[in-house]
Amino acid sequence: MPGHPDQRPRRRHGVAPTLLTSLILSAAIAGCGSSHATGTSADPASAVPASTPLYAGATVRPEGALKSAASTAGRTLTHEADPYLGLVAVLQTPGSASLNFDRDVAGWLGPRAGIFVSSLGTSGQSNTGQLLSQLARGLLGSSGASAFPFAGGPSGLQGAIVMDTSDVGAARSFLVSQARRAGAQAATYRGVSYEATSSGLAFAVVDRFAVIGSEGAVHSVIDTTLGGSSLAQSPGYAKLLSVAPSGALAHVFSNPAALPANSQARTGLLGALGGTDEANVSLVPSTSSIGVDADELTASSSSSSGGLLASISQGAQAAGQLPGESWLIVGLGNVGATLGGDVQGLRELASLGSSLSGSGTEAATSSPLNLKSLLEGILTPLSVLGANTAEARRDFASWMGPAGIFASGTGLAEL
Repeated sequence: MPGHPDQRPRRRHGVAPTLLTSLILSAAIAGCGSSHATGTSADPASAVPASTPLYAGATVRPEGALKSAASTAGRTLTHEADPYLGLVAVLQTPGSASLNFDRDVAGWLGPRAGIFVSSLGTSGQSNTGQLLSQLARGLLGSSGASAFPFAGGPSGLQGAIVMDTSDVGAARSFLVSQARRAGAQAATYRGVSYEATSSGLAFAVVDRFAVIGSEGAVHSVIDTTLGGSSLAQSPGYAKLLSVAPSGALAHVFSNPAALPANSQARTGLLGALGGTDEANVSLVPSTSSIGVDADELTASSSSSSGGLLASISQGAQAAGQLPGESWLIVGLGNVGATLGGDVQGLRELASLGSSLSGSGTEAATSSPLNLKSLLEGILTPLSVLGANTAEARRDFASWMGPAGIFASGTGLAEL
């Protein structure tokens, strides 16, 4: 149970910058435009229900050193002069005209924003990874960005984008305009007015938050702001955030245990990362690197429910001994016992690497050796070593300890 007194966060530094880029970029919708956000900052997690299995939060109007680091990191990843202008693609709801950040968003967007999944729906059991990929492509300004993820009706993915506002009136005008283009009609829930389409897409201003998402998820935001239990108040989430690094641009929180036991996502991306444990992954950019910090909440220092992040702390030590100039570093713990699960987790993350394709970086599209293909080349032999067979256990698992994977070089020939 979240918040059990024996639970404690365990830090995992073994998975390093480039590997988790696609996952974290789903939250890093930051750095867009140059307009300064006014007013105090409100935490979107305070309006998100505590029961959410997946939440991504970010500072979307960074300032000072954080803004400089975020812009540099984005250019390094995408080779685009202004990579974060793709944020508006995430807000392109059905019927929306082409959006311009400075004209349509900058005047009301506050310092922080978040996105959460409330339910996978009957047809969305395996769509969590697709959601993250869609958001990454939208962030990177890809021409192939997918449709708004929460517009599929009650049988599809349920959730919402929750944005802090610096000008509630301007935010309301933006939402009304988007709602009318989507064919939405006026509705109310618990005294709060909003607009919704016949397919179940809703637009609302709840307290000072601009909310766009499935109608049920918007209802849950209203319930939360009217006294329901929020994610920000959840003991597990609070514990993980208390040990998260300072200077983080964005973070992704997952709680696979909140999903039905037979959910494909529980055994897919979220399960591959943290098993059934609550976990939080933070993105910490600098002018020279992109740091990833992962923390997992476990019942004791010696137990875990599996997942890539459950590799013991020796994985971090293994990563620390790899060449510092590497652009890909993965540290794994006792692979003799965990390699099979580690390979599954790495494959789930590698599948997200494809979201960078089409983002405008020639390196990702013209070369057959991109991050996804590189990881697949590494994971193919590792899957043999970690196979659940008597032969593999005898020949490999019996002697394997910590392990590290790295890639370095600035060109194909050097790599």
